[in-house]
Amino acid sequence: MKHTLSFAILALASTALASAAVNPAGHFARTHDVAMHYSGKAACEADQGRWDGDEDGGFCIFTGAEDSVDVKAGEKGLSVAIDTITTNGHTCSFESDSAVQSGDKIVAQAKSEAGIDDGDCEVTVTYLDENTVSVDENGKCKSFCGARATLFINQAIRK
Repeated sequence: MKHTLSFAILALASTALASAAVNPAGHFARTHDVAMHYSGKAACEADQGRWDGDEDGGFCIFTGAEDSVDVKAGEKGLSVAIDTITTNGHTCSFESDSAVQSGDKIVAQAKSEAGIDDGDCEVTVTYLDENTVSVDENGKCKSFCGARATLFINQAIRK
């Protein structure tokens, strides 16, 4: 009887978790390689990189770059902080303390710098499951990024 009751309680708890909204708070990260333009293999290897090129130049590949998403519950609602690193070490850094959750998505907005973007930057954090998120943006977030960098992150894992 004791085991049957425990199993029934566990089954009810699992059903409740499956139907509940995802807990948005957490730190999510995605580790990846970054390609940097280099003039030669010797310089790349001296800097601990992996060469991908020929004698005329190419890319030095470095491992261990990390994109991150931090979601926190605050007094005003959800806050979102996103950092990315892309080709040649170009980065993005975005923060908003007025994010809104709707189902499996969090939408965060921030004012873009005048003259750089036409409108406000809008970032969407999508929960693929409880421990995995992806990030996309509306194309108006250049003022938060270096050259050719974006806030896009594919499958960051909860840490």
